[in-house]
Amino acid sequence: MKKANVEVLKAIKPAKVEALDPALMHARNKVVKELSAIDAEIGNRIDYIVKFICAAFGETFSYWDYNGSSSGSNASFDDAVIQNFVYIDWSPCTQREILFNGEKLQLTEYFPYAWLHENFEEDLIKGRALLQQSIADKKVQHAKRALEKAEEEKALIDSVKNKLTPNELKALLKKKNQKGLK
Repeated sequence: MKKANVEVLKAIKPAKVEALDPALMHARNKVVKELSAIDAEIGNRIDYIVKFICAAFGETFSYWDYNGSSSGSNASFDDAVIQNFVYIDWSPCTQREILFNGEKLQLTEYFPYAWLHENFEEDLIKGRALLQQSIADKKVQHAKRALEKAEEEKALIDSVKNKLTPNELKALLKKKNQKGLK
Protein backbone atom coordinates (compact mmCIF):
# COMPACT_ATOMS: atom_id res chain seq x y z
CA MET A 1 0.00 0.00 0.00
CA LYS A 2 1.31 3.42 -0.80
CA LYS A 3 2.39 5.67 2.03
CA ALA A 4 -0.23 8.32 1.11
CA ASN A 5 -3.08 5.78 1.40
CA VAL A 6 -1.96 4.70 4.87
CA GLU A 7 -1.97 8.28 6.07
CA VAL A 8 -5.45 8.82 4.62
CA LEU A 9 -6.68 5.74 6.49
CA LYS A 10 -5.15 7.03 9.73
CA ALA A 11 -6.79 10.42 9.17
CA ILE A 12 -10.32 8.99 8.76
CA LYS A 13 -10.10 6.54 11.68
CA PRO A 14 -13.45 6.53 13.51
CA ALA A 15 -13.68 7.62 17.11
CA LYS A 16 -13.67 4.73 19.54
CA VAL A 17 -17.04 3.67 20.98
CA GLU A 18 -16.94 1.88 24.29
CA ALA A 19 -18.23 -1.67 24.69
CA LEU A 20 -21.93 -1.91 25.53
CA ASP A 21 -23.04 -2.75 29.05
CA PRO A 22 -24.57 -6.27 29.16
CA ALA A 23 -27.47 -4.79 31.20
CA LEU A 24 -28.34 -2.56 28.21
CA MET A 25 -28.47 -5.59 25.92
CA HIS A 26 -30.60 -7.46 28.49
CA ALA A 27 -33.00 -4.48 28.73
CA ARG A 28 -33.25 -4.36 24.93
CA ASN A 29 -34.06 -8.05 24.69
CA LYS A 30 -36.74 -7.66 27.37
CA VAL A 31 -38.36 -4.75 25.49
CA VAL A 32 -38.23 -6.67 22.21
CA LYS A 33 -40.05 -9.62 23.84
CA GLU A 34 -42.68 -7.30 25.33
CA LEU A 35 -43.18 -5.58 21.97
CA SER A 36 -43.49 -8.96 20.27
CA ALA A 37 -46.23 -9.95 22.74
CA ILE A 38 -48.06 -6.65 22.13
CA ASP A 39 -47.77 -7.10 18.36
CA ALA A 40 -49.26 -10.60 18.72
CA GLU A 41 -52.25 -9.16 20.64
CA ILE A 42 -52.71 -6.47 17.98
CA GLY A 43 -52.53 -9.16 15.28
CA ASN A 44 -55.18 -11.20 17.09
CA ARG A 45 -57.46 -8.16 17.28
CA ILE A 46 -56.97 -7.35 13.58
CA ASP A 47 -57.68 -11.00 12.79
CA TYR A 48 -60.96 -10.77 14.75
CA ILE A 49 -61.95 -7.46 13.10
CA VAL A 50 -61.30 -8.76 9.58
CA LYS A 51 -63.14 -12.03 10.23
CA PHE A 52 -66.09 -10.14 11.74
CA ILE A 53 -66.27 -7.82 8.72
CA CYS A 54 -66.17 -10.80 6.34
CA ALA A 55 -68.94 -12.53 8.30
CA ALA A 56 -71.06 -9.35 8.36
CA PHE A 57 -70.84 -9.14 4.56
CA GLY A 58 -71.39 -12.87 4.04
CA GLU A 59 -67.86 -13.52 2.83
CA THR A 60 -65.47 -16.33 3.63
CA PHE A 61 -62.28 -15.09 5.25
CA SER A 62 -59.08 -16.04 3.43
CA TYR A 63 -56.12 -14.04 4.77
CA TRP A 64 -54.83 -10.64 5.80
CA ASP A 65 -51.40 -9.08 6.09
CA TYR A 66 -50.04 -5.64 6.78
CA ASN A 67 -50.31 -3.41 3.72
CA GLY A 68 -47.24 -3.97 1.54
CA SER A 69 -46.23 -7.34 3.00
CA SER A 70 -47.66 -9.20 0.03
CA SER A 71 -45.30 -7.31 -2.27
CA GLY A 72 -42.28 -8.65 -0.43
CA SER A 73 -41.57 -5.83 2.01
CA ASN A 74 -41.43 -6.36 5.75
CA ALA A 75 -44.41 -4.20 6.58
CA SER A 76 -45.42 -3.95 10.22
CA PHE A 77 -48.27 -2.58 12.30
CA ASP A 78 -46.47 0.76 12.59
CA ASP A 79 -46.25 0.96 8.78
CA ALA A 80 -49.95 0.10 8.46
CA VAL A 81 -51.32 2.95 10.60
CA ILE A 82 -51.99 6.07 8.55
CA GLN A 83 -54.28 8.93 9.62
CA ASN A 84 -56.53 7.03 12.04
CA PHE A 85 -56.85 3.97 9.80
CA VAL A 86 -55.15 0.58 9.75
CA TYR A 87 -54.24 -0.35 6.17
CA ILE A 88 -54.06 -4.06 5.39
CA ASP A 89 -54.08 -6.39 2.41
CA TRP A 90 -56.86 -8.95 2.76
CA SER A 91 -58.93 -11.35 0.82
CA PRO A 92 -61.50 -11.48 -0.42
CA CYS A 93 -61.39 -7.86 -1.52
CA THR A 94 -64.98 -7.08 -2.47
CA GLN A 95 -67.10 -3.98 -2.24
CA ARG A 96 -67.76 -3.46 1.48
CA GLU A 97 -69.28 -0.14 2.46
CA ILE A 98 -70.92 1.23 5.59
CA LEU A 99 -71.97 4.63 6.84
CA PHE A 100 -69.44 5.68 9.48
CA ASN A 101 -69.64 9.06 11.18
CA GLY A 102 -72.11 10.19 8.51
CA GLU A 103 -69.89 9.29 5.54
CA LYS A 104 -69.40 6.24 3.34
CA LEU A 105 -66.51 4.10 4.51
CA GLN A 106 -65.13 1.42 2.22
CA LEU A 107 -63.77 -1.53 4.13
CA THR A 108 -61.64 -2.92 1.31
CA GLU A 109 -58.12 -1.84 2.30
CA TYR A 110 -58.45 -0.37 5.76
CA PHE A 111 -60.58 0.02 8.86
CA PRO A 112 -60.72 2.69 11.59
CA TYR A 113 -57.80 2.57 14.04
CA ALA A 114 -60.26 3.11 16.91
CA TRP A 115 -61.74 -0.34 16.24
CA LEU A 116 -58.60 -1.83 17.76
CA HIS A 117 -59.65 -0.54 21.18
CA GLU A 118 -63.42 -0.08 20.80
CA ASN A 119 -66.34 -2.44 20.50
CA PHE A 120 -67.01 -1.81 16.83
CA GLU A 121 -69.42 -4.63 16.06
CA GLU A 122 -72.64 -2.68 16.60
CA ASP A 123 -71.29 0.32 14.65
CA LEU A 124 -70.42 -1.97 11.74
CA ILE A 125 -73.82 -3.65 11.67
CA LYS A 126 -75.68 -0.33 12.12
CA GLY A 127 -73.48 1.37 9.52
CA ARG A 128 -74.24 -1.34 6.99
CA ALA A 129 -77.98 -1.12 7.68
CA LEU A 130 -77.90 2.70 7.48
CA LEU A 131 -76.13 2.56 4.12
CA GLN A 132 -78.62 0.02 2.78
CA GLN A 133 -81.48 2.22 4.01
CA SER A 134 -79.86 5.28 2.43
CA ILE A 135 -79.57 3.46 -0.90
CA ALA A 136 -83.20 2.30 -0.67
CA ASP A 137 -84.33 5.85 0.20
CA LYS A 138 -82.49 7.22 -2.85
CA LYS A 139 -84.19 4.64 -5.08
CA VAL A 140 -87.58 5.64 -3.67
CA GLN A 141 -86.80 9.32 -4.23
CA HIS A 142 -85.69 8.57 -7.80
CA ALA A 143 -88.90 6.58 -8.45
CA LYS A 144 -91.02 9.41 -6.98
CA ARG A 145 -89.29 11.97 -9.22
CA ALA A 146 -89.80 9.73 -12.27
CA LEU A 147 -93.50 9.32 -11.39
CA GLU A 148 -93.92 13.07 -10.87
CA LYS A 149 -92.25 13.74 -14.21
CA ALA A 150 -94.51 11.21 -15.96
CA GLU A 151 -97.58 12.77 -14.32
CA GLU A 152 -96.47 16.27 -15.41
CA GLU A 153 -95.97 15.03 -18.99
CA LYS A 154 -99.40 13.34 -18.96
CA ALA A 155 -101.01 16.52 -17.62
CA LEU A 156 -99.30 18.54 -20.37
CA ILE A 157 -100.46 16.10 -23.05
CA ASP A 158 -104.01 16.13 -21.65
CA SER A 159 -103.93 19.93 -21.63
CA VAL A 160 -102.86 20.01 -25.27
CA LYS A 161 -105.48 17.40 -26.19
CA ASN A 162 -108.21 19.46 -24.54
CA LYS A 163 -107.28 22.44 -26.69
CA LEU A 164 -107.60 20.48 -29.93
CA THR A 165 -110.80 19.87 -31.79
CA PRO A 166 -111.83 16.23 -32.28
CA ASN A 167 -110.81 16.43 -35.96
CA GLU A 168 -107.38 17.92 -35.10
CA LEU A 169 -106.78 15.19 -32.51
CA LYS A 170 -107.86 12.49 -34.99
CA ALA A 171 -105.53 13.86 -37.66
CA LEU A 172 -102.63 14.08 -35.20
CA LEU A 173 -103.16 10.50 -34.02
CA LYS A 174 -103.43 9.28 -37.63
CA LYS A 175 -100.16 11.01 -38.52
CA LYS A 176 -98.52 9.60 -35.38
CA ASN A 177 -99.50 6.06 -36.30
CA GLN A 178 -98.27 6.50 -39.87
CA LYS A 179 -94.87 8.03 -39.08
CA GLY A 180 -94.20 6.66 -35.60
CA LEU A 181 -94.40 10.08 -33.96
CA LYS A 182 -94.12 10.01 -30.22
